[in-house]
Amino acid sequence: MKHKLKEIEQKITQMPKKYHNFGLYVTLFGGIQIIIAILSALFIIYLFSYEGIYFKVIITSVFIMALNTLLKFYFAKKRPKSEYAKRFKTYSFPSGHSSGSMIVYLNLAYLLTEIGILNVFVNFLISITIILMIGWSRIYLKAHYLTDVLAGYTVGLIGFLFSLAFVY
Repeated sequence: MKHKLKEIEQKITQMPKKYHNFGLYVTLFGGIQIIIAILSALFIIYLFSYEGIYFKVIITSVFIMALNTLLKFYFAKKRPKSEYAKRFKTYSFPSGHSSGSMIVYLNLAYLLTEIGILNVFVNFLISITIILMIGWSRIYLKAHYLTDVLAGYTVGLIGFLFSLAFVY
């Protein structure tokens, strides 16, 4: 299994350089600025609707992102050696972009379905595509190893399942 993961990681990191700008663009959607913008929009909706579901999603998302940060300090895994990764001062495992995008975009898909914007299949297809592209970009740019991204997805998915069980 470890060999197969390494093989997948190498295939991603050895993709042509022509995808570099696209990778930089995609990775922004998992960055803290975009995640905060989405959560802020949910907070504004909460203020005008007084529906607690939006606030609970925000709290759950913030909790998972804080947990992810604590896990980074616990595991203290260094990032890949790359020019792109040099700009980060945080540890690599688990990927915050992956966990944050997983919980926020899946919750967003669920909320959009609940209020009748598109249908469940389309909403989750779009969200999952964004989540997978963000994970790809983190590996391609050599900001994370594949295992970092998979662990981040796991943390975010646990947060989303928690949301389903206790928030909705």
